[in-house]
Amino acid sequence: MLLEIKNLNVEFKQKNSKIIALKNISLKLNENEILGVVGESGSGKSTLCLSILRLLPPNAIITGEVYYQGKNLLNLTEKEMQRIRGKHITMIFQNPVGSLFPLKRIGDQILEVLNLHQPRNGKENKEILKQEAIHLLNQVLFLEPEKRFNDYPHQLSGGMAQKVAIAKALACKPKILLADEPTSSLDATAEQEIIYLLKKIKKEQNISILFISHNLSTVAQLCDRIIVMHNGEIVEENTTEKIFTQPQHPYTKMLIRSLPILDQNLTKLIQNKNSGD
Repeated sequence: MLLEIKNLNVEFKQKNSKIIALKNISLKLNENEILGVVGESGSGKSTLCLSILRLLPPNAIITGEVYYQGKNLLNLTEKEMQRIRGKHITMIFQNPVGSLFPLKRIGDQILEVLNLHQPRNGKENKEILKQEAIHLLNQVLFLEPEKRFNDYPHQLSGGMAQKVAIAKALACKPKILLADEPTSSLDATAEQEIIYLLKKIKKEQNISILFISHNLSTVAQLCDRIIVMHNGEIVEENTTEKIFTQPQHPYTKMLIRSLPILDQNLTKLIQNKNSGD
């Protein structure tokens, strides 16, 4: 089992009260799998990702177990966790432009990640890293990567910026990619490009993806299994096909009913996912 979460609870302390964000969350992420996590805003989806990487604010209380390759991440020191973040488990976010430093060229930002985990000195070795960075941009379907290497983030569209963020995330060949609503701020064309890219990454690099979204149509195209969250709890879990065709929980049924023209598009979406188109 690549990633297993057992009875994860998260709450945030305030002056005279507490906010419960996650309640007894248990899930498994298998190798070479895309697991979707859906639910409305405030259901705990993003908190789940941040808990895995231990990036929650200081006022958070977290209990439970988060196992990566059999090792409980919640028991590691901060120094040990720094070796996990980026190299083994990495994350991309909802706002791709905001995740990039505005005053630094995109190529240099990828180089920073590469150099962090595989530092190289000397002009020749630095050139090797630059070629690796260009190769990463090519892997994420960046047009003319050599030419765009020196672009600044403000010169990119939202879809292009998200591709750069994915290239940075893949720089150290992680086993798990946490994707926190990576398509929600994109237009329809860019969204489809990112969906195609994530499928390609899973197939070619044997990477597992935890895909957070509130968009059931997107999840139907991409994910092998789906977890439905509501008020910080998992209310249903099943294969993508069964979630859409045989939903059990009232909240899941409500989400599906809210989809526009569901009957006309659902079968096609799931078929496209299964065929890898």
